[in-house]
Amino acid sequence: MKRYLRTSIAGVAIIGLASLSIIPVAQAAAPARVIDRVIVTCSQGAELEVSLERDGRRVEVDMDMYTDPRQRWSVTIRQSGRAVAAVNVTANREGEWNRWRYLPSTTGTVNVQARSATGETCSATVRS
Repeated sequence: MKRYLRTSIAGVAIIGLASLSIIPVAQAAAPARVIDRVIVTCSQGAELEVSLERDGRRVEVDMDMYTDPRQRWSVTIRQSGRAVAAVNVTANREGEWNRWRYLPSTTGTVNVQARSATGETCSATVRS
């Protein structure tokens, strides 16, 4: 009985110490910080929201589109005039899509250009 009690106490102590070591790691993770955000109305009424966010040492561009359901879009992301990503996206049944990309540099102007399959166009610029 004494041996079982010592083993149980030791087990509880080890688990307690292990859980304490996890807490600082969870508290250290900070949410991304918004650097700049714009919302633009596209040529036929869709809405594009673009935000530039610092995530630790990296910078990401986050794009949210509110458009017609199942609408297809071609999107180009440029940083300081240079194309850094191009993607084709289709809106969901609610008429929304969301995409994000890490950028190669933490500075510079970011321009997002989007064109739908029906010819609607959007352009939004954010600055770091």
